[in-house]
Amino acid sequence: MSNYVADTDQMWIALPEAPLQGAELAAWLKEVEQELPYPDPAVASTYLGFLREVAGARQDEDVTKRLFFLPGSEMAPVMLELFEYAQDKDIDEAAALVSLITVDKNERGPHVSDTVDLADGRVIHRSVAAVPIPDTEDEADVAVCAFHAVRIGEVDVVTRTWVGESVTLLAEVVPAVEDLLASLRLVP
Repeated sequence: MSNYVADTDQMWIALPEAPLQGAELAAWLKEVEQELPYPDPAVASTYLGFLREVAGARQDEDVTKRLFFLPGSEMAPVMLELFEYAQDKDIDEAAALVSLITVDKNERGPHVSDTVDLADGRVIHRSVAAVPIPDTEDEADVAVCAFHAVRIGEVDVVTRTWVGESVTLLAEVVPAVEDLLASLRLVP
């Protein structure tokens, strides 16, 4: 697993690498509370509740890092999961990145992608789909997810951003994810 650094512009909070409970969770939340950009105590309390829930939740074992989005407007919680994959040198970069964020037509998930060109010449590939929510009984329970893939050095980085039930949140979330990825760099 690589170490990364990025300009988060106070819009993202790094979540703990392992689920926290009890006193550890309370201490972490107290520290995070100081970073919240919300002057209204009710709004700050709402986001602390969201953070309490995700900081204590089990995470996918393949996730390298989890981040929680702090939006400029009050909206549902948004969590980003970052994955890293060894670069497949036998496949064209664009094809490799697209294959990480799309699925076959017979599968549930994103089927098409588009690109965003970064100022440094790199390209971010992105897709969006409604996907089943993990650990739920009903397959009809879905959430909107934005997927991004970018090559950073020898690593292909993929993000899965859980947006919730509404596609309208994508307008604020997707640019924030792309700004985060544009500033993301590996730390030796």
